[in-house]
Amino acid sequence: SIETNSQGRVAMAYFDSARGQLRFARQTESHFELQIVDPGLVLGPLSQQRKRLVGSHVDLAFDREAPRILYLDGTRVQLRYARRARGSSGSDQWIHRALEPSPPIGFHANLSFPKDRGPVAAAERLSPGDDGLQSQLVTLGEDAL
Repeated sequence: SIETNSQGRVAMAYFDSARGQLRFARQTESHFELQIVDPGLVLGPLSQQRKRLVGSHVDLAFDREAPRILYLDGTRVQLRYARRARGSSGSDQWIHRALEPSPPIGFHANLSFPKDRGPVAAAERLSPGDDGLQSQLVTLGEDAL
């Protein structure tokens, strides 16, 4: 997903399929600065790392200058939301969390910050039906984001 911020600089959020990660790149004066938004790693019992596939069906939007990302955690089939925030150490960090507790949701995610109302997110939910899978559009408003 590609967007421009208010200064006209290009930014992208994308799924790094080789690493199973969600990444963010933003244009600076001379290059693109790359960041890992969600590494897709979970620390399991006995400190063993388990890998999750995160970052597919990604959409990037800016809330003023702050990047916000909506994406799918493919392992959990869960819609997730990431935002850039100032941490307690004073440096910026990515904060991410699950949005919708009843999977599977997150396919074809879209995020928007319209000027005339609060943020809105939309994604497809798949559920079993009489004729196979049923598709339903799910929208989430400001209170969920």
